[in-house]
Amino acid sequence: VPGFDFDGCENDSAVQSARYFLHQNGLASVHEVDKAGWRALHYAAMRGDPLVIQ
Repeated sequence: VPGFDFDGCENDSAVQSARYFLHQNGLASVHEVDKAGWRALHYAAMRGDPLVIQ
């Protein structure tokens, strides 16, 4: 994904997946709500991504 900057400091694959997922969906935080009123958890559940949901 263009613009994604993985600093390599994080060894936890769940955290890495969540950071990538947030960037991919234009969200800066798991607490951020988009224009549709959805949070990252909604998108992760819709996508069926248990690692990000974790």
